[in-house]
Amino acid sequence: MSTKKSSVEVAPAAVVAMMLHASNHVHEAVHGILLGKHDNDKISVTEAVPVCHGAPTHPLVEAALGLVEKLSENKQVVVVGWYVSPRLFDDDKPGPAALKIVSSLVTTNSDDKEPTLLVLQNKSLAKVWQDGDEKAVAESIQALGKDFGKQWLEPLNSSIASAGKKNTASLVQKGRNEKLQVMDLVDHFEADDPTIAKWYPNESLTRFVQEQTQ
Repeated sequence: MSTKKSSVEVAPAAVVAMMLHASNHVHEAVHGILLGKHDNDKISVTEAVPVCHGAPTHPLVEAALGLVEKLSENKQVVVVGWYVSPRLFDDDKPGPAALKIVSSLVTTNSDDKEPTLLVLQNKSLAKVWQDGDEKAVAESIQALGKDFGKQWLEPLNSSIASAGKKNTASLVQKGRNEKLQVMDLVDHFEADDPTIAKWYPNESLTRFVQEQTQ
């Protein structure tokens, strides 16, 4: 496996999905799948798929990965990592569950590319939600890769892709104010009517971002 570390670029749609997922469950850790592409030494994260709030059990993670891989097979994207927003406001490190999950993704990646782990930084995230602080968007996402101890704790260079005429913070704020539906798989399973409580693909999120960035 290559020792050269990747940089990570996150698309606005993925940023909005992660941040609204965290906004929906502010008192719990949230977890999800990252989809995108490996392009030489860059990981392009194009989608973030919310999986759960609270503890990510092994059966749930396996089910989510299987469903997402099946549902995204025609999109020419692959699983490129995992994301987590820690439960505690002051916590800016991934917990054991997230570290274990991202490590397990290595064995499922057929092209032998290392995944990334994105950790949402709650203090900066609050500035995005409350103030629409664009600078805080990039500060809200810490990209990590595998270190010499074979843990996903090594910081990687990361950036947010252009959102066109809009800034990404305004997308997050608008989506939050309009109560844009971003449900994780647990929300979907627990809904009274799962056919209305859409999980993935999230057409309303895709349409929202396209309309706002054109």
